[in-house]
Order: sequence, then structure tokens, then C-alpha cells
Amino acid sequence: MPPSQGTQGPSSDAAAAPGPTSLSGAALAALPSAGVLPRLLCALYEGLLLVGTLVLAGFVLVPLAHAAGLQDDDFRRFTRAWMMTVSSAYFIWFWLHGGQTLPMKTWHIRLCRADGRPLAIDQALLRMVLVWAGFGLLGAHFLWALFDRDRQFLHDRILHTRIVDLG
Repeated sequence: MPPSQGTQGPSSDAAAAPGPTSLSGAALAALPSAGVLPRLLCALYEGLLLVGTLVLAGFVLVPLAHAAGLQDDDFRRFTRAWMMTVSSAYFIWFWLHGGQTLPMKTWHIRLCRADGRPLAIDQALLRMVLVWAGFGLLGAHFLWALFDRDRQFLHDRILHTRIVDLG
């Protein structure tokens, strides 16, 4: 029986969560920061979705690399660049269009500026650069949250962005 006929499915909780346009910047700024555990669990879920996205991106990568005549080391460098570009585009798109990826919607958390406004494109791009740099430093940007007074990741502290708990 469809949900419109009286049965509520598992998505009924998600429907009750505030949508991307239902909260003002001031209302978002007043919300508490999301806890470290929900953000890390969300990151795990992001990883699962990203693997699928990268597999699909690989179907585009191989013909491109073959057409360009790339082999061995050149192919490996191109593959890394392609995967980083696809991953970055995935996150930046969602950060700029509502501040939530699918896992963030599932965990009822949203990325915004400290004042509650949506990210600007320069903030989203710089955030992605800082995230990649943090991975290069063995996850230091995530470990920072364990010591930060507001439990914010290092890149969020630097850019004055927050991941808020929509409750």
C-alpha cells in the first residue's frame, strides 16, 4: 500500500526533517553543532556512496584514457586526478545546493556558514582543498575535532563553517 493510503514507510522521519529552504540563516546559526560521532558515521556512509559513484566514473575514465593513449604511470596519475575531480565535484555540488549530501540528509545534519547562510562557491572549493590536504596529513583535520572546543573539524574552524544538527 503506498504511503498516501495511510501506511507510513521508513521515509516518514526524513519527511519531517527541515528541508534545505525551510530554515533561515539565523535559525540554522542557532542550531547546535552536530556531534563528532554522527559526522563520522555520515562520513562512512559517504564513503559507500562515493565508491559507487567512482565505479560509475570509471566507466567514463577507461575510454578517455584509452583514447588519449595513456599507459602505466600516466594512466595512474590520470586515474587519481579523475577520481579526485569526481569526488570533489560530488561534494561541492551538494554543499552548494542545499548543504546536504544524501548521507547528511539521513543523519539530519547540514553544512552552512557560521552565521547560517549557505556556502559560497569559494568557500566550498577551499573547503574541498583543505579536506584533501587533511587526508594528506593522515586525517589530522578529523582528529582536530576531538580537541576543538566546539568539536568542529579543522577545515570548518578555518573557513568559519559548521555542520549543524537539524534534530
